[in-house]
Order: sequence, then C-alpha cells, then structure tokens
Amino acid sequence: MLKQSQASDQWAYYQAKGLKSNGAKQTADLMAALPAHAESAEKWKAEAERYKEEQKEIDKKARELEKERDEEGRESMHRMHQHHIFAYCVTFTQVAIALSAIAALTRRKPVWYVSLLLGAGGLFVFLAGVLQLRS
Repeated sequence: MLKQSQASDQWAYYQAKGLKSNGAKQTADLMAALPAHAESAEKWKAEAERYKEEQKEIDKKARELEKERDEEGRESMHRMHQHHIFAYCVTFTQVAIALSAIAALTRRKPVWYVSLLLGAGGLFVFLAGVLQLRS
C-alpha cells in the first residue's frame, strides 16, 4: 500500500510538472509575440524544456515504484494463500475439540470417532501447509 501511495504521489508530481511546462510554453508564446520581450521568451522556452526533462525522471521513478508495488502484491497474495491453509487447519482442529468435548459429555463413541477424523484432517492440512512453506 505504501508503494501505491508513493507511485500515486510521483504521478501527481509528473502532472504538476506538465502543467508548469504548458504554462511556461504559453508564456513564451505570448512573450515571443511582443518584440520588446523576445529575450524573456527564450527564458520561458528554456524553463518549459527544463520541466519536460524533470518529467522524464519523475516518470521513470513512478514506473519503478509501480513495479515494486506489483512484486510486493504478488508476494502478499502468496502469503494470504498460506494463511488460508493454516486457517483451515485451525478450523478443523477447533471443530474436532468441540466434538470430542460433546462426545465426552454425552458418552457417544461415534461422535468421538468423527472428532478423531476431523483432528486427523486438521493435522493433514497443517502438514500440507508446512510442506508448502518449504517449497
């Protein structure tokens, strides 16, 4: 999110330089129309060119920030996928614990067997998540 904000700031800066360049070009055109201000027109043309050159550097930096943002976004999505795997593991385990408590209170063996299966399922999902972390 930080990289997105920085890239947006760079693009706003790029646009501001473009506006300044256009303003300087218009001022140069107005000055060029008046013979008494011809040397001032050259100053404004140079200023417009300077803004254009600055825009090129800002464009480059903004694109680099966007590239970093995209790379971090891909990593974030990968981490979120890993999180989901472990969240499933926790869910299976919690349901297994709840069912085993119910089985102990009601003394029903079939409920206890189901809780064992869910606990094994939670362990299986956990191991799958750990193996995925290593790869």
